[in-house]
Amino acid sequence: MLEGTRYSDELTFEVPERQARTAPPPQVRDCRQIASWARRNEAVPVGGEPAHVLTVRAGRSVDVVVHSVVAVPVAEVSREQERGPWVELACREADPTATVPPDARWDGRPHVLVPGQTVRLRVDLDAPEPAGLPFPGRMWDYYLRVDLEVDGVTQVRELRDESGGYFRCCGRITYMGYLAARYEWTPSPTPTLRYCPELRWVDEPPPRVCQAREPG
Repeated sequence: MLEGTRYSDELTFEVPERQARTAPPPQVRDCRQIASWARRNEAVPVGGEPAHVLTVRAGRSVDVVVHSVVAVPVAEVSREQERGPWVELACREADPTATVPPDARWDGRPHVLVPGQTVRLRVDLDAPEPAGLPFPGRMWDYYLRVDLEVDGVTQVRELRDESGGYFRCCGRITYMGYLAARYEWTPSPTPTLRYCPELRWVDEPPPRVCQAREPG
């Protein structure tokens, strides 16, 4: 699962403004569901390099070692400017404990699982070549190539997103002297929206002022 971007303190998306203003469906009750809903509606995580969580489920006792996770670019994405303007979409939990963190960060060591156990591993991308970068610049559709070892047997898996399509990353909402508008949803107990106007500056960025806003 695409969880966000590396070095980012929060998961935010680049989205068309009309989408950011739209209230999520009633069944969307937390930020993880907001993220899935947003990705199905043109949202792209903001940042420089995607970060993923691998979910490993054991049907029997098994030793699993993840050796590498590589992003395989498929096509560079050209955003349709006429569908903008592009803004930042964020989510904030009313109860921070509602966010479920990964069980561990992948560190190249074996994980011993018992029947029925599930482990979520946060992984950073490996460069496809020793002198290469883990992820090309700009926005791309891609899939993951995972090299792993299961009970001593090497396997290669190709992974796509939850819908079976390609992953897409990474958006950008900050440029020299410009910060895009931000829409921030708190999904429960009642969905509420906070809006922060875009900022433009020459020398130093002005303080950001946000306020509650009605959806739509």
